[in-house]
Amino acid sequence: MQRQKCSSVCGNNRGRWMVANVLNWRGDDIKGGGTSPLICSTGGWGGGSINHEFAHKMLANDGDSYRRKATFLTSDEFFYDEKLCGWKSDATCTTRADKEFDENRGITNTYGSFSRSDVMEVKMMMHPNDANLSVGDNCNNTNLCIARLGEAYLIYAEACLSSQPDEAKKYINKIQQRAGSATVSATVDLEVLQNEKQYELWFEGCRWFDIVRWGIAKQCYDKVLDNVPYQTDEYWTSGGSRPHKLVYDIRHPYAEANITLKFVEGKNEYWPLPQNIIEINDQIHQVRGWAN
Repeated sequence: MQRQKCSSVCGNNRGRWMVANVLNWRGDDIKGGGTSPLICSTGGWGGGSINHEFAHKMLANDGDSYRRKATFLTSDEFFYDEKLCGWKSDATCTTRADKEFDENRGITNTYGSFSRSDVMEVKMMMHPNDANLSVGDNCNNTNLCIARLGEAYLIYAEACLSSQPDEAKKYINKIQQRAGSATVSATVDLEVLQNEKQYELWFEGCRWFDIVRWGIAKQCYDKVLDNVPYQTDEYWTSGGSRPHKLVYDIRHPYAEANITLKFVEGKNEYWPLPQNIIEINDQIHQVRGWAN
């Protein structure tokens, strides 16, 4: 069957509206705005930032795999790799030395770009080729992925783990080999599967349901609640005396505002039922953890 663009299927020319606004790098923080890096259709709000600890874990696992490079870029790749992330100023900055001290690239927010670290996510960002320019450079006109074979393989592998470990390994290895990962597991267990599913399906909408089902939601949230990275570029924070390099520090903005963030196990995995609904029907009982 011939694949059609979303706009053709939907019968209009809009496609997915405001994708770039939500997911593209924050244009206000980039020298020259959101279109100065050539892989960015327009500046956005930076809503797709990737957790730094996860990114470092994936880099150690995958190395230079094409899956990793399609998920996020390292600092060097962001600033200096023209194939992965060219800049408009590459036309005149032709050497690494030129690029290192180029005043027309980089993260100019010297206070720190909120929730960003020493990597730059690219997986869900909108490329110029994805845009429907007849509507706007923020409207994605490409196919929307509903389900992936990789997820089906990992669901099947999880079902096989306890009774057919060799079968589980076979399908986890298929994912790793297709991804070009530097790690192809010799043995597999639940932790290997959990990690592989995070590497393969980051930001694709299944992580929350997985960590609740696995009983590790609190463990995962405790690592990130109020541990917020703020990203800076050493070129701009040094006044141009140091080469471009992404760095970050961890801050605790909620604690500084005397606000305590806490994940309560057995409660915060679920939404409560509205009280007015419960009052209408005495056979409906409040969701676990919210009764009191």
